[in-house]
Amino acid sequence: MTAGCYATIAVLAALNHRDRVSNKGQHIDLALLDAQLHAASHIAMSYLVSGRMPVRAGTSSQTICPWQAFDCADMPLMLAVGTDQQFARLCEVMGLPELATDTRFLTNRKRMENKDTLILALAERFKTRAAREWMEAFNEIGIASGPLNDFGQVFADPQIKHRGMLGEMPHPKSGTMPTVANPVRFSDTPVEYRRWPPLHGEHTTEVLREMLKLGDDEIAALRREKVIS
Repeated sequence: MTAGCYATIAVLAALNHRDRVSNKGQHIDLALLDAQLHAASHIAMSYLVSGRMPVRAGTSSQTICPWQAFDCADMPLMLAVGTDQQFARLCEVMGLPELATDTRFLTNRKRMENKDTLILALAERFKTRAAREWMEAFNEIGIASGPLNDFGQVFADPQIKHRGMLGEMPHPKSGTMPTVANPVRFSDTPVEYRRWPPLHGEHTTEVLREMLKLGDDEIAALRREKVIS
């Protein structure tokens, strides 16, 4: 999937170059391994310039603190505090103003150096309220957060429903089948869902007839000889 996203970017860039600059197409070389490495380039670059290996930190950021999941009274909540100013606002809304002025936590570098102490103090406070309560409070002050949902909770989420991300299409065996909708929304050419995931051999005759120009007798012969099913 990662390589597919990079391939889309590459194809569009090549088409743009063809249309605007060269008037000719070009070959695109893209490897799955290369794409996966580049998707982690922000962590890989940290290793290249420092020589330090990343650690297995779960949901925690390797470079920013606090940036991780915390257990609330009902469920985990992912928190992303990207600046010192956001950290000060976080401490205020959580009722921990003393942390914002503590010299150990004044900057991100210092917070990373004293991460264990800071996370312990925040973790205890997070447990006192439900995740939704914390998230609503953080939204008011411009701090990103969100619950760690399972897929059942994801598809029940009001925003997912509003965006129409859970779709439905006809299927010859089940009548209908659920599907994850395309996240791209075009203003003039909305995405259409015309084909269900194909059954085994469903399009064999179509492909042989339309793409290979085989006649019905030739296709029937292939089927008798069990070349196709």
